[in-house]
Amino acid sequence: MKHSNLIVLLAVSLCMTACGWDDGSDFEFGVWSDDGEAIAAVRHTFEYKDTVTHQKRRNYTVQVYVNDNATGSPLTVLSPELEGRATALYYMRDAGYIVLGREGEAQETVDGSQEALVAYDLIGMDGTTTSLGSGVYTTMLSCDGGQSSASLDDNLRVIPSPDGSILAKFTSSTTCTSRTESLTFLDAMSLSVIAGPFDVEVGPPNLAFPSSPWAPRELAWTVDNTFMVANWGGGAPVDFMYAQIFSVDAEPETNVLQKVSCFWPATTSSFEGKTGTYINLSNDGDISLEQPIDPSTTLYFGCD
Repeated sequence: MKHSNLIVLLAVSLCMTACGWDDGSDFEFGVWSDDGEAIAAVRHTFEYKDTVTHQKRRNYTVQVYVNDNATGSPLTVLSPELEGRATALYYMRDAGYIVLGREGEAQETVDGSQEALVAYDLIGMDGTTTSLGSGVYTTMLSCDGGQSSASLDDNLRVIPSPDGSILAKFTSSTTCTSRTESLTFLDAMSLSVIAGPFDVEVGPPNLAFPSSPWAPRELAWTVDNTFMVANWGGGAPVDFMYAQIFSVDAEPETNVLQKVSCFWPATTSSFEGKTGTYINLSNDGDISLEQPIDPSTTLYFGCD
């Protein structure tokens, strides 16, 4: 009997790791519109396979859904299906568009790093989708031949201004020994350049930590319609960072001390919205709202 049970367990384990892939989908990334009245989310489709320890997924597509009333209307499809998985979503309802960030399947490179498609799109309220930029970027950087790696999630970022009139487009190119970054301001309606590109100052890598030579970075708008770029560390006091401040009509400022809390959320559309209420989504797209356990710890757009 014990021998038979072992055979059954081995057969089940083998099937979980070797049997074919199934089709799956779910809703994720529920965010509040900038006016706090409506919700946007994404529906992912993918192939999945259960293993002994976890579920593998591959071949993602992403599609944006919206509603016109956070609690009174269902989510309806807005965009076509696009390659990849969502990495960012901003619902600028007052300005009439959505910004979607997405990332494709990662592929390992010869040095042990990983690279993938990174793309940002502007989606009008009629579903028209316009590229804001895309490319194949290093998304996991290894500087020790693949023994370890660090995530690079700021190769391309596009964040709308609080009123939705401007898009801040941030780009970064990173290797183990060098990094270059730039920031450009686009008119959100015409997508024409209205300022920049500005060079973003970058400190040297910390080669004592080959698994993560570059400090994590934060990007965010301010209530004054300026844009902040900051790296962790650099000798700033606890709960603060030294930021570079960029604006459309002034020269960049450097070494401006800012609270860490000023960087989240990055603009007026976010996961928490104006009241700190979180959006829960079922796999079928049904919405339920969750109040914060401690409102005093919720982060809201803008600094005190």
